[in-house]
Amino acid sequence: MTSKMTINKYQGKTKEEAIEKAKQELGEGAVVMNVKEIKPTGMFKAWKSSVFEVTAAREEKESFVDPRQVADLTAKTVKTLNLAADENISPKEFSNDRTSDILSGHLTNVPELHAKDGLEKRLENLSNILEKQLSVEESRQKEVKEEEKERQDLQLEIPWYQVGSGTKTYMVGLLDHSKQKTQVENEDLPTILWRNGIKGGSVFCIVGDYMKDSTALGLLNGMITEASEYYIYPVVNAQNLSMINFPAFADENEEMMKLYSQSVTGMTRDIMWPSLVSIVEKGKLKMTCFMQPQADYEDGIEPDTKDMIFYLKQMKEQEAEVGLSLEYKNAGSLREKLDQDADFFQKSDSSYKYGAAFAEERDLDTITGLMNTELLKNVSTLVCEYTEKEPVVSYCTDSVTLQSVTSDGMNYSYSDDIRMRSIQSSLAYTNVMLNMHDIFWPQQKTDRWQIMQKHFSSNILTYWKNFTGFDSMTLSESNTRIRTFLNLDFSESRTENEITLETSEKGSWFLLRTHGEEIAEIEGGTEKEIEDGTYLIQAQDTTVKIQIKTSGLHYDR
Repeated sequence: MTSKMTINKYQGKTKEEAIEKAKQELGEGAVVMNVKEIKPTGMFKAWKSSVFEVTAAREEKESFVDPRQVADLTAKTVKTLNLAADENISPKEFSNDRTSDILSGHLTNVPELHAKDGLEKRLENLSNILEKQLSVEESRQKEVKEEEKERQDLQLEIPWYQVGSGTKTYMVGLLDHSKQKTQVENEDLPTILWRNGIKGGSVFCIVGDYMKDSTALGLLNGMITEASEYYIYPVVNAQNLSMINFPAFADENEEMMKLYSQSVTGMTRDIMWPSLVSIVEKGKLKMTCFMQPQADYEDGIEPDTKDMIFYLKQMKEQEAEVGLSLEYKNAGSLREKLDQDADFFQKSDSSYKYGAAFAEERDLDTITGLMNTELLKNVSTLVCEYTEKEPVVSYCTDSVTLQSVTSDGMNYSYSDDIRMRSIQSSLAYTNVMLNMHDIFWPQQKTDRWQIMQKHFSSNILTYWKNFTGFDSMTLSESNTRIRTFLNLDFSESRTENEITLETSEKGSWFLLRTHGEEIAEIEGGTEKEIEDGTYLIQAQDTTVKIQIKTSGLHYDR
């Protein structure tokens, strides 16, 4: 007698439901190998629930098994588990295994494969491999917990509200089980975001400080959507990546040679630039690089223009934009900095016109008074770090827009993530910043490029992955859409299965959020589903007619 092993995956709303599905198919003898919680993704994940995935196996007895089938089963199982991605398996572990001979067709003697010992040896090898994989997974989980600790800046102690019947709960708090004397059921967990109805209306409650800044935008949009048959509203539809104080043109910090065996300019060109290009291409983003000719205007080290044309050509190939950084370390005044920078750009012998500039929030008033200078005369949009004092997007002057940074690509916390998702859901806009100043003037080990690059790449390719349905922009391209958004007037109405959208601006963008309804046809615009029940609409005409499918479930207020 020989055996074969069947390994399958099953999903359910709870762990118990997933295990029950496994037992129904594999029988009571099924062995649970792994249980994993799959959390919802996307910008509206707060309104969705997790699912549980169970990996289960069953060993079956057979009167005869072909040796090639045994080999194929073992090989496919190992491949399915993707063990090679985590570690190299020593050949010694398979010294008595003839799988390779079977797969290559060179098997000449197979009696041992019909014996129980042969199969048991393979099962033992598989068990050892699984144990090693679990050990690697435990180590990975430890790293994840450390990262979570670093990112945790949310309010951890909140009032505990238990809501009554008829309440729809969207978000609950998790308890520290080490401090709990009794088990608390899921339905009794402290509620953070919930809704109840009163005579056809809706009352929402939020426990915590989530409404204190621009995070409120997404939460309010979510509330309106939940309380309405449908909701359509204008958005910017622009995803931006701002590289501040990059590239550098002055070899001001001699410590760079000790750290990288390169000068500042050499390290910028040969190490940092290729890495940034790789990150941007993987993330399918566009970047705007805000150049800083020099950081210190009093150290006597002048910037060199020799790499200027190189960067302009490289950025053109990457569809990137060059902007101006108005930050400075030492200078008599901002006006003096602008005058010295103007001399540098004139010496570079380039005709590039700079349409975007980065400034600190404290300097905005000063800069608006200098917009007629030679260097700033073509600037039509300013970028500043995130501050609660300034809107996400607005007019800085009658002719210049202001785009706030929404996220720091290096220092990304849980509250930052909630705010970013809220802004994305309400405006379809983001502006991720990476300020290179600390790399060129490092104060601690974590300021080194190899560490910052790793964190930046991980954040970009993880947290912004869900928003690739929106358009990647340079800051000047984003500026055009912001002007359309800020100047927009619109109205909408619905008759049976047709939504009519009237807009003052052709080319404006909207999000349509429904409850189980789907778009059948659109006239005067285009549509793209970016999530279940969420559509990105472009108004190509001033009147857009959206036909809704008649079949399916409809939301009832």
